[in-house]
Amino acid sequence: MDLSNLFKPFIWLEKFARTYSYSKTLPTLDGSAETRAWVAARLFYQDSTQKTDILNPEKTQTQLIAALQYLIKKGYFLEVTAANSDHHDDTDLNPTAPYCGTHHHGWALDFWPLNTAKSGDYMDAGIHNFRQFLVDLAQCPFYMQTGLAGEAYTAANMTAAGNGAFQDDGGDHIHIGTQQ
Repeated sequence: MDLSNLFKPFIWLEKFARTYSYSKTLPTLDGSAETRAWVAARLFYQDSTQKTDILNPEKTQTQLIAALQYLIKKGYFLEVTAANSDHHDDTDLNPTAPYCGTHHHGWALDFWPLNTAKSGDYMDAGIHNFRQFLVDLAQCPFYMQTGLAGEAYTAANMTAAGNGAFQDDGGDHIHIGTQQ
């Protein structure tokens, strides 16, 4: 008697539970150079190393690329404030391999949403659109955590960001951490 089909619902349930959302479906991962280039071309950068990191699979995990692609396809413009090479080693956020949610291992990115497709046109952290962005961020595929720092860290924004939110340190930015 083949019992392998009995375990399929449990495998699905485990994957479902890891997504933190009832409405999210995980996309097929596409770590191709074309997808990375598509994402990289639609981001704005504060440092030249950031784009290089996005394009490099050794510096940015495919799950993070999928999360960024999701946000871009929802119509958001993002300015990267720190990627992998220009961020300190933050392995202490998750000291267990594969170190999900960390910059140093390619699972995280710091950024700020923009009002328009113009670098420096930062969205005000106190408006509804900013909080809606945080809600949408928490719906990203492979989402693990949102760190809010500087002006982003308010009670209303922490509520909008949901259960995966934490107070980050440093200047104004939002940290997205992804997972497998």
